[in-house]
Amino acid sequence: MNFKVLALGALLILPATAKAQVAYEMNQLKPGQVLMNLDASERTEVTQDTLVARLEYVVENKARDVVQNDINKKMKSVVDAAKDEEDVQFSTENYQVYMNERYNRDKTTTKLWRGQQQIMLKSKDSEALLDLAGELQSMNLTMVNLSYMLSPEKYEEVSDSLMEAALQKLKARADAAADALGKSSAELIRVDLGSSNGNMPRPQPMMMSMARDESAMMEAPSAEPGMSEVTMSVSATALLQP
Repeated sequence: MNFKVLALGALLILPATAKAQVAYEMNQLKPGQVLMNLDASERTEVTQDTLVARLEYVVENKARDVVQNDINKKMKSVVDAAKDEEDVQFSTENYQVYMNERYNRDKTTTKLWRGQQQIMLKSKDSEALLDLAGELQSMNLTMVNLSYMLSPEKYEEVSDSLMEAALQKLKARADAAADALGKSSAELIRVDLGSSNGNMPRPQPMMMSMARDESAMMEAPSAEPGMSEVTMSVSATALLQP
């Protein structure tokens, strides 16, 4: 392979967008020094460790005050039940009351006030969350979605490990380039990191349930964790010494 030697005996392998960024370094190169752009990436699949559930209570009535009062009473009971489960984090969401217009087969319309409110549950203890979700379904809440995700703590742990592996790979490539070019050593003088975890939970839509006897206990739902792919990409500029 023929290598073109630049001014001051330096070899530069860079994409066009990076040329301006290393202009200063090029001007400072000594005879025989080489600048080289390198990149490496690492990926792994990790078992998701956090279960997330979202349940919703919906009510309709001709009177707006009845709808609001029903939601307020129901969600107070829901929150009290959630507070009893210490291993499950929760938050209430999406409280809405609005006029809903239904079109009947006889071409008439029926106007009813419709209200809804959601509760979001999150826990690393999937059994505790599923038991609570089943209890809330028995209170006439409907499961909107149930999905696993990778916790921020687990993601940080995995991404740090991938970063170390990618940096070691970069250093090895820089050393190999130095040997191939007959240089004495290689030093990484600029490093850029990028990562992703593909961690957005995928909601699974479910049909709204019909009203049911609240005294009838419902079986807890089931859920199994999936895998999240975590990737770490590293790019660097290496300085090869003569």
